[in-house]
Amino acid sequence: MQTKTFKRDIISETVRSWILSGKYRNGDHLPNNKDLAKIFQVNTRTVLAGLNKLVEENLIEAVPRRGTIVKGVSSLPLSNTVPLLTLSKGDFYGELAGYTDAELAKDGLFPIFADGKIINHPGAFQSFMDRLLAKQRHYGFLIEGSTFVPFEHIASRPDIFNNTVFIFTYHQEKEIPHCRYVLTDYREMGRMAADYFADHGKKHIIFPAKFEADYTGPWSSIQVMIMEGIKERAEERGIFFDEEFFWKRHKTLDLENDLMKELFLADNKPDALFCWNDGFMAISILPTLKEIGEENILKIGALNTPHAEKLGFASFDLHSQETAVAAISMLTGRETRRKILIKPTIVEHKN
Repeated sequence: MQTKTFKRDIISETVRSWILSGKYRNGDHLPNNKDLAKIFQVNTRTVLAGLNKLVEENLIEAVPRRGTIVKGVSSLPLSNTVPLLTLSKGDFYGELAGYTDAELAKDGLFPIFADGKIINHPGAFQSFMDRLLAKQRHYGFLIEGSTFVPFEHIASRPDIFNNTVFIFTYHQEKEIPHCRYVLTDYREMGRMAADYFADHGKKHIIFPAKFEADYTGPWSSIQVMIMEGIKERAEERGIFFDEEFFWKRHKTLDLENDLMKELFLADNKPDALFCWNDGFMAISILPTLKEIGEENILKIGALNTPHAEKLGFASFDLHSQETAVAAISMLTGRETRRKILIKPTIVEHKN
């Protein structure tokens, strides 16, 4: 049995489609609320609830004694472009860009790539978005939900972002109702890491986190999501995870890795290490491990880049191709689910 909330959403979506398709144009009157109630087989309160969403979107206006009038429809042309707003450089993101382009081509669509320097700066991100939307409407959007994304702007404009899919991560506490999600299951990644170490007989796991100045809660940090998964599974498997060390690193800019060096001076030193991500492992963590003679500790990185293959440590594959296929299927309507969590896999590399 459908609920009133569900019927309200049906009303919003149907009336929006009438307007966007040209059935009702600027200045036209919509059927009155009693007629809409008969069309949708609901009461007038449910009709009002559905129409209120379109009032908020500035598509219609309720005028006393005149009824509901179509107020504004974008006259910008609809293109076949799909902006991919994520880091489009580097091994992992370069692979993602290739998969995205190939999948979009199957539907006659093509991507617009944004340089990572834009995506990783809040002001520049918003400026880029404004220019991107100034001359045309886009078929849809694929957005990596980093902390720099203008979530409030996207949430406030369902008329523009109604065909938007967040990929890999979503650093916001509440989901945006008119958007969809194909996300990596980072907590499961943490559980898998703990299982991997336990299965190899390890007893003491560390996670040398990167400093995150913009941390506002677990939803805002991939590292914290992974850490929570490691902690949960380590407790279940009866092995020690040094959560205190994680938080010290997370809150401190420990450029020389002094906090990590101290751990290896203790009698009960770590015998397993997870790091987000392969690049950070290669550039920062491994040189320190070699410096103190601990480079043979069992390690897992993330993103499964050439760093892991070249340096011989295991790494999580986030399945960028599977993510691209699922997200584009959502954009084109072939995939009807609103949210998908993709489980990563561990890829082993040997020197």
